[in-house]
Parts: sequence; structure tokens; C-alpha cells
Amino acid sequence: MGAGEEAEIDLALRLGRRVVVTVSGPPYVQWRKEHYPSVTSRHGALCSPGSHGKPFHAILLVARLDDGYVFHDPWFPADQQPLHMSEDAFQSCFAGQAIVALP
Repeated sequence: MGAGEEAEIDLALRLGRRVVVTVSGPPYVQWRKEHYPSVTSRHGALCSPGSHGKPFHAILLVARLDDGYVFHDPWFPADQQPLHMSEDAFQSCFAGQAIVALP
């Protein structure tokens, strides 16, 4: 993720906007299994864990913290959220697309 993309995402979040971003499924699943092993979905596994590749998946960033992002994942029930991802983990999962929601 380039500095410009990160700055735009961070600014939108600091202004109270929401940002839909795509993540690469395999590293995201790997991260989630390591940090939130008890979070489960009625849909089953999104994909197998791994280091890169498809499928791509969308999550909703709702806040920027000093150490990362607070987000919701539509794959999982609302009562198991929000989730928190470090900046480093986000950068390793981010697939390059971000859409800032209208107010």
C-alpha cells in the first residue's frame, strides 16, 4: 500500500467516514485464525489460509487507531465484531482497492 492510499484511507476514517477495502483472502484468513480463532461464520471457511491470492474479500473499516484499524467483516455475525487489525497485518492483506462511503 502506498503512502497516498494509506493517507486517504486514514483521512476518511478520521473524518468519520467508512471505507470498504478489499483484502486477499488467504493471508486474511491466516491472520484471523491466529488473532480471532473463536470467530466463526455460518457460511464456513472463506478459503484456505495462505500467503497470497484469491479469493478477494471486502471488509468495512470503521475507525483508525494508532496501532491499526477497527473493522467489520460481513462474513461473520455482528455479535462477534468489531475486529481490530494492526497496521502491519492490514498492509499484508490489503488487495489495493478502497471505496470511501458517502456520508
